[in-house]
Amino acid sequence: MRVSLGRYLVRSTIEGREFDICDFARKCPPWIGSRELDTMELSVRAKNVYRNKGFKVVGDLGKFPSGTSFLAFQNYGATSIRDTQEALLVALAEGPVGLAEEAKRSSNLIDSLRTAIEGLSEREKDIVCHRMGMYDSPQTLEQIGEVYNVTRERIRQIEKKATNKLMDNYFWDDLLEKKISAILESPSFPIAVTGIEALDIWFAGVSENVPLFTYVVTAKLGERYSVITIENLSYLSCFNQESWEAILSNAKNLIRSTTLNGKTEAYVKSLVSNQLPENGREFFDLLWSICSRNCQFVQNELGESIFVGSGRGAEDVFMLCLRVLTGPCTIPKFGNA
Repeated sequence: MRVSLGRYLVRSTIEGREFDICDFARKCPPWIGSRELDTMELSVRAKNVYRNKGFKVVGDLGKFPSGTSFLAFQNYGATSIRDTQEALLVALAEGPVGLAEEAKRSSNLIDSLRTAIEGLSEREKDIVCHRMGMYDSPQTLEQIGEVYNVTRERIRQIEKKATNKLMDNYFWDDLLEKKISAILESPSFPIAVTGIEALDIWFAGVSENVPLFTYVVTAKLGERYSVITIENLSYLSCFNQESWEAILSNAKNLIRSTTLNGKTEAYVKSLVSNQLPENGREFFDLLWSICSRNCQFVQNELGESIFVGSGRGAEDVFMLCLRVLTGPCTIPKFGNA
């Protein structure tokens, strides 16, 4: 919202890429006006001129009636004006406080979150920390309500207010969204939470604070991303736990169906793969390893692996081999063996 309002505010000032930089500096929103010139993509010549003239932030450019006034400065010309115009447009597009600068100030997510929590009231801090599992295992609303002798709804209200403060008053949450979006853009394998810090050092400590990380992802990015649990391991995902359980159930029911008897393993795998959404294909190998544990396959004379059932005994498998295969069968293949 701040970015949108800021752009609207200076829209009348900007005409294409040609505009008066002094007029822009006077009308721009505070988050651009306070931006240090040294942090912007200015040419070395323009930066040196501004530094020599004592200009430290964008707002200082508005002290002159017009950008053409700067042409009187030594080593400053039309090129410097164009460079400054471009840099101001980039700053406008980036929004309040560039995420790269925030990343430099934030050693990692866990430290940034703990610093933010210190800004809460004692009651808010206590409730949020217990809900996050910062002290021990995460506690339910009912458990915390019993301690404070209030209803679970009252605890939920306090927690919601505290969480909003954490998200509204700090920029680490924007950085969190940016980094997770990049990680889940096109992964080739499931992203385990315990291994995420190997992909980005900013997540250092997350492997030791999985409940806390799960809480933050749910609170900030719950509509886009989730932390799901699969066989006691936590993974980052574009779908939630309920969706995963439905996917797994559908895949297992599919494999139990006798209509697949005699089909090739590749065909069965394709049907199982289709249970996953497009943005969750990285989970296929994990899904297949779970679903195929009790699957039984045999090879036909062409060397193809043929599905003959799920959860049957060895004798049943042999009998199915005789019925299904047109050629001599080999030793049955069980699951992924």
